[in-house]
Amino acid sequence: MISRQSGHDFPDRQGTDASPAGQGRIFVLVVEDDIDIRNLLTRFLSQQGYDVDSAMTGAEVQTILARRQPDIILLDLMLPQESGHAICGLIRQRSVAPIIMVTALADVRDRVAGLDLGADDYISKPFDLTELAARMRAVLRRPSGAVAPSMQKPKYDYSFGNWTFVPEKRALYS
Repeated sequence: MISRQSGHDFPDRQGTDASPAGQGRIFVLVVEDDIDIRNLLTRFLSQQGYDVDSAMTGAEVQTILARRQPDIILLDLMLPQESGHAICGLIRQRSVAPIIMVTALADVRDRVAGLDLGADDYISKPFDLTELAARMRAVLRRPSGAVAPSMQKPKYDYSFGNWTFVPEKRALYS
């Protein structure tokens, strides 16, 4: 069961530029086929001051992405026409917006697969709205395109005499 608790405010972050409705508000795209969950998320996020749009198919996601870039995406994996994994790949081709997978698939392999496909976080159904809100705030605090320092590869070129070896390119130059 998804529990609804409010009382959490969200940071004031600039929405993306393509829509006058999003001036100064964070634009959230909810991709969910269950009408009750989609309505609950849309209503809750709107009450929290977000600008929200929703989709339930890959085609609807593409239409929305053509109009406007979301600041964050909540993506269900178990959709009727296309898998959420396929839609995640489609989103990653067109957007760098953080993706939080919100799904009933709770197995560790599903979570790892979702994260490896490009999701920034993963929450299993049933979930608490306050936890989802906290995860959204955490993801939105991260700098866009940031990589954790432990994940960054050091860039070293080795020079000796007239030669330079570039390990990441596996190239030796003279």
